[in-house]
Amino acid sequence: MAASFHGLSLIVRMGVIPGLVVLLAACGAEDDIAAVKQPGPPTCPATYVKNAPTKASRNGDLVPEGSSTALLCVYSFPRPGAKYSLHQPIPLAADKVDGLADYLNTLDPADLESNACTLAGHDQYQVILGYPDDTNVTVRVDYNCGTVSAAGAVRQVSQMKTLLGFWPERAIKTYRTPSQTPSSPLIRSGTAATGN
Repeated sequence: MAASFHGLSLIVRMGVIPGLVVLLAACGAEDDIAAVKQPGPPTCPATYVKNAPTKASRNGDLVPEGSSTALLCVYSFPRPGAKYSLHQPIPLAADKVDGLADYLNTLDPADLESNACTLAGHDQYQVILGYPDDTNVTVRVDYNCGTVSAAGAVRQVSQMKTLLGFWPERAIKTYRTPSQTPSSPLIRSGTAATGN
């Protein structure tokens, strides 16, 4: 009986415990998976597809470090039944690219279960980061839900004007147009981002 117990103890020490260590290490690695860069220079897609928010499938940085360029892709709010079409790509000043990446990577994970999206009509955006090795990463911006996402990671944006502020010409157009008066309706719900 003692020998049997000793053998069982040895199996546990030699097999199960190391296996658990490997399993835990693997789980930790999955939590910090980096965004996968796509081949090719940064280019704005022709349309923005309005999809329901999806749950995050990874943690870790939203975007890889080392980006050298960034484009803000602006998609005009469409007429009923039409698509969000590309209105204009706006390049980011070179001295702001590192700051943009840092900002995106410090955003908190989005709580999509308690987050609610607004019903107000807005232009939509994507940010395309370019890298020196001729690759890119697309950051999808959902203005109505106050989220940004890239390669399975989803982050919460509490103030869209902070993100758009990296492109001052767009931030001014977005937030200081005559049509934006105190009487203009803006439906706020949950933790969706606001323009204020």
